[in-house]
Amino acid sequence: MTFNEKRMAKFPDVPTLKDVGIDFPPPSAAWGLAVPKNTPAAAVQKLHDSFKEAMERPGFRSALAQHYMEPSYMSSAQYRQFASASVQREKQLLEQIGFVRDK
Repeated sequence: MTFNEKRMAKFPDVPTLKDVGIDFPPPSAAWGLAVPKNTPAAAVQKLHDSFKEAMERPGFRSALAQHYMEPSYMSSAQYRQFASASVQREKQLLEQIGFVRDK
């Protein structure tokens, strides 16, 4: 069984948690890049384009594959939404299991 959201290309016959009836959000190893709020748009775009191009290089994909990981590109807006949802979901999980204390 894998903890991925969808079955892995390398192991297509191995079910995910969801496949076996466990509705639990998969953990992620998402990496993103953040810059200060007032960074010029041209600089943000240059960084975005450079990192996106690097993700498409065979060496990057090969390095991920060695660890059974698959690349997943997100635009800046998509990553912002993903990160915000992840923080919210993980906060709720921590509250449910009693790891969040009142101040």
